[in-house]
Amino acid sequence: MPKFTMHAREFKKMLDPSRSDTGHIKYVCYLKASSIPKELANWMQTNPREQNMKTEVSKTIKKSLVENDDFHELNRGVLFSVESASYDNRKETLTVEMTNNDIHGNIDGGHT
Repeated sequence: MPKFTMHAREFKKMLDPSRSDTGHIKYVCYLKASSIPKELANWMQTNPREQNMKTEVSKTIKKSLVENDDFHELNRGVLFSVESASYDNRKETLTVEMTNNDIHGNIDGGHT
């Protein structure tokens, strides 16, 4: 089962108010782009749209990420579906596990 670990200074767990009995949970955190493992690019099958990184929009997003310290305020981020997520607040590390690339992976924000 692939595990990916990233640095996150804070981590928030949010229970789904409509489906709390089914275990749907949303986790929210900011990550430095440099802490995101490159291997997560292999988990894009769940995104319904093909990621074309050669478009002007993609180039502008990439430029903004590199040049704008407030990028996180201008972009809604990336949404992943995962098997499990855990956070170590002492080490400030987020670890996510994925088991099935048909249901786990990037489901929105692939250009980001």
